[in-house]
Amino acid sequence: MTRACVLLAAAACLLMVACSRDPGAMRDRCVASGNKYFQNGKYKEASILYRRALQFDPRSGEAYYRLGLVDLALRNTARRRGRWNGPPVSNRTMKMQRYGWPNFT
Repeated sequence: MTRACVLLAAAACLLMVACSRDPGAMRDRCVASGNKYFQNGKYKEASILYRRALQFDPRSGEAYYRLGLVDLALRNTARRRGRWNGPPVSNRTMKMQRYGWPNFT
């Protein structure tokens, strides 16, 4: 009985440690690993890691920049065109910008 309790407590501790990771630290780790792959010429692996970093932080400018460099190295022009424009905006925002209306949101 006590052995089962100890195993359950250990599993609970592992679960808490695994779930409390900082997204910023995970993003930085993915970008750093992607940089190593990029320097070694393994562009597809670097692309995977940069996209993973964007899953942790979609506003990461460095991850977008590095992913654009990978697309340049792979000559992937279809994805590269949309990559440099930044995050997408809604149609409503585009209409407001086109007609000069103030954005109250």
